[in-house]
Amino acid sequence: MAEEHKRFFERMKITPFEFIKENKVYQRVRYYKFSVKKYRDYLFFPYDLSYEEVKDVFIKFIIIDWYLTDLLAHINKYASYDFGPSLYEYRRNLQDEVLGEPDFETQQECTHRMIHGIDAIEENLEKIRITYEQYNKKRKQILKDERCTEEDLAYLQRTFGETGTYLFLQAKEQKEMVEDLKTFQRFMEENKELRRKFNDVFQKTRIMTDPNDLYNLDKTLKKYGDYSVMREQTFEELVKYFIELNEKNFYYALDEEYMRNNVRNPSIQR
Repeated sequence: MAEEHKRFFERMKITPFEFIKENKVYQRVRYYKFSVKKYRDYLFFPYDLSYEEVKDVFIKFIIIDWYLTDLLAHINKYASYDFGPSLYEYRRNLQDEVLGEPDFETQQECTHRMIHGIDAIEENLEKIRITYEQYNKKRKQILKDERCTEEDLAYLQRTFGETGTYLFLQAKEQKEMVEDLKTFQRFMEENKELRRKFNDVFQKTRIMTDPNDLYNLDKTLKKYGDYSVMREQTFEELVKYFIELNEKNFYYALDEEYMRNNVRNPSIQR
């Protein structure tokens, strides 16, 4: 049947995994024109599917394809190798040189908040790494077994949403530290002898308040969405938000018109 649906100047590729929903197994064939690789049509089996089944399975296959591309690898890399070491060194400086130091008596509360913020950033980065391991393990299992159930897809979606949430929460902690960092910096700027005595702490504080870095932080938070709303949301609300944010373009692009033009099934073809 797949051969019968093959058209002139096309090659076909059997999808290497099956999608299993409610104990029903779905398979897919993709057709490509030799001349234009981006062009593709889809044929689904069983062949006698209803319109609603084709619509659901069509979108699910595309979304699974997306999750199987290891789309969280760059976030895991960020959580593993980015600014963590320098940030943790700054925390050690605050703990060893500022906390309990009489010269910083008026800054003790501020310092405690900054240390707590760095602790929270470290915790969220660690959670990103752990969640990525779970996501990647499931992704590799699907590719190895060549089958994906609804539960597998839900697991990929969940781990993606959690990773996005942890990424936002660590950026939120950075944002909420800014005013304390600026207050601490001004305090040291107004005390030249203190600044000279604790020059290492002062220079690192200046780095932490670099205008370009703060601008990039605001730009990142804006990319996620409305920060004023998101900062008030619960963990579960954020997980759901990041899943929907990741998938919304698929539902927009893979509309009924696109499906009718690209899926070879009698239940939807004009």
